[in-house]
Amino acid sequence: MPLPTLKRNKISTHFQLFNAKLPVILIALLLFAMSSILCMATAHANDKATRVLFVGNSLTYVANLPAVFDALSLNNRHPFVSDMLAQGGATLTERVQDKSVEQALASQAYSYVILQERGGDFLCAFGPQSCEDANASLKHLVNLARQYHVTPIFLGSYQVHPGASISIVEAEQKAATNAAVAYIPVSAKLQIALQVAPKLAWLNQDKAHPGHDLALLQAAMLYIEITRQTIDATDLTVYAPMYKPNTRIAPIIINSTGDGTSSDVYVYSAQVLSTIVAITNQSALTEVSHDLSHRLTAIWGQ
Repeated sequence: MPLPTLKRNKISTHFQLFNAKLPVILIALLLFAMSSILCMATAHANDKATRVLFVGNSLTYVANLPAVFDALSLNNRHPFVSDMLAQGGATLTERVQDKSVEQALASQAYSYVILQERGGDFLCAFGPQSCEDANASLKHLVNLARQYHVTPIFLGSYQVHPGASISIVEAEQKAATNAAVAYIPVSAKLQIALQVAPKLAWLNQDKAHPGHDLALLQAAMLYIEITRQTIDATDLTVYAPMYKPNTRIAPIIINSTGDGTSSDVYVYSAQVLSTIVAITNQSALTEVSHDLSHRLTAIWGQ
């Protein structure tokens, strides 16, 4: 017996609506599946990732160096997961006195600890005692890290003026030698960067704290020091809070991606990564080569 015309029309309409919604449903299911796979892959990567602790101050957290380092390492198929123990204006001496680094090393299985002193301390900018304290505290924390079988790395601070930059690198290099620790001369590379690519965001708007591109340069120098590998010059996206100079951070362990309540997205272009690669391959400011100039011209089309 044939269906009544009214019911047949209703059934036909339902099928039409279902068919119209089917692509949307399939896309939603596909996105959900991809999201689940990505979460599982990220969790798996984190399980295999090497753990790092950054100890420092606003030079460390402004533009979120630890998060940039983690994103860069993941982009280069050698993942690291970083925590940060930093506070604005803090010194390594304060971290020795409150024993927070020792507590962190005792409670977590870190492979590396990155130590960054307040800018100017190794130049006695805060008085002669600041030099003595900085040297003693660096040596103490280096020895402490080794007691916990953690590899320490001394990440330098920086000075924008060329003369002051030479002085800080010399003072930090001497301190690193005395403490028998690997040293990354940030200020030396920054001088090259300021000369060959002055338009990039090396400094924050306050002209003192790190800009996004200086955070990336430091991350690249660290990655190369630890892995002994070059970095890929491809687009890089960082999903993490982008802390500012006025951000107040307590001296407690914070994951590089923050507490999970808020996050920013910052994208580095392949051009910026190519520039960073070129700068990290340049040995010294006095030896800025024509080859580097040609490479940067090719990168930026200038």
